[in-house]
Amino acid sequence: KIDSFNYSRWAVNPADMIADRILDDMTGSGLFQTVFSYQEVQEGRFIVSGGIEEFLLSINKSGKTAIIRMTIALQDSRVNRAGKRTIFQKKYVRTEPLQESSPQGYCDAASRAMQHLSREIISDIYSAIKNASPSAADSP
Repeated sequence: KIDSFNYSRWAVNPADMIADRILDDMTGSGLFQTVFSYQEVQEGRFIVSGGIEEFLLSINKSGKTAIIRMTIALQDSRVNRAGKRTIFQKKYVRTEPLQESSPQGYCDAASRAMQHLSREIISDIYSAIKNASPSAADSP
């Protein structure tokens, strides 16, 4: 069963919040020389893209959980053949139980889920870039 909070609305689109969170976490990780937003004119060699498949509150016998499910892809812009450009495409999912049944409880659970997902995504991106080519290993 899926639940909603009828009198509560997001101030910002959840997909934008997630993208900003991953961008901030990548920048703050110290693993990458530079991280550009899709809104910037400059582009790096590696391009991260993705989409949110689920961002919801689920109710089952064990209680209420926040669920975030997304797909992330990493591409190498230096590869000319389109079919070979994608380094990886992976689905990520995380569920976190609500500590309290309220909009704030959902936000807290979704935030915890996103902390885990962000770390996993950044680790996967970093590993893939390090393994992409010898020249990439020197400067992710």
